[in-house]
Formats: sequence, structure tokens, C-alpha cells
Amino acid sequence: MYRNTLKNKGFSLPNATTIDVSYFTNFCALNGTKNLGISLTVPKEYLVPIQQSLYVAGLVMEYHPEGCTRNFERNEDLWNHELSAVIIKNGRDKARSLSSNYLPMLLLLRKEYQTKGQQDQVKQIDAVLDLISVQCGKYEQVQSIKASY
Repeated sequence: MYRNTLKNKGFSLPNATTIDVSYFTNFCALNGTKNLGISLTVPKEYLVPIQQSLYVAGLVMEYHPEGCTRNFERNEDLWNHELSAVIIKNGRDKARSLSSNYLPMLLLLRKEYQTKGQQDQVKQIDAVLDLISVQCGKYEQVQSIKASY
């Protein structure tokens, strides 16, 4: 049924009956022009074969086989104008646990701000990163990533 829905929406599907890493890789390749959004919860083994074509875009990854030239600007705009930091600060338990989905985007923004010498923005992102990482039990991991660049 889901396959029919995808076909009806114009997606091409691989000729396979089992959905596995190979199927997913082929699906992405067949639909590379469709701006595919991929959840951060997709198992890592599915992402390894296509990792060079994945770009963090807000709370998902997007598949762009030809590259993505405005990724930083898109994420910066999403963070500053569309995503709600209120969820992070005031959310209930479930919302707070989901706030870990912000980490990849915020770490990328932080890295770019640091590269550009924009220390005020780095400090703002650091405050949010620290809050989220404590909420979701990933403080040490986030600190390690921040220290690596």
C-alpha cells in the first residue's frame, strides 16, 4: 500500500521485494531530483552508502547527489526564523527528548560561525547546545564534538 502511495506521488521504486540498505540506496538514487528528506532516526547502516550526498537541513537530512551549495544559509534561516527554540526551553518530557534532533544542525552552525570568527553567534549556539545536550543525556558527547574543531 505504501509503495503504491509513493508511485502515485511520482516516486520511482527499485525492483526488489525486500527493503534493506541496498533498496534504500537505490531508492535515493532513483529519486535524487525530488529533494528527499530523511529522518535522523533512519538506522546508520542505511546512511553509510549515501553519506557523501546527505546534508543536514533543519531537523532532517536531505539527499542531494550533486551537492548542496546553500546548506549553511538554509540552516541559519531555519534556526533564526522557523524552528521554535521555545520547545527546547519549555517543552514537556517528550518534546525535550526530541530536542536532540536539533543537535546536528546546531553543531554545523556553530562550526561555521567559529570558522567565520563570529563569536557572539558561537556563544548563543553554545548555550542552546549545552541545554539540549543536558536534557537528552548527551552532554559529554556534544562537548567532545565541540572540542574537535
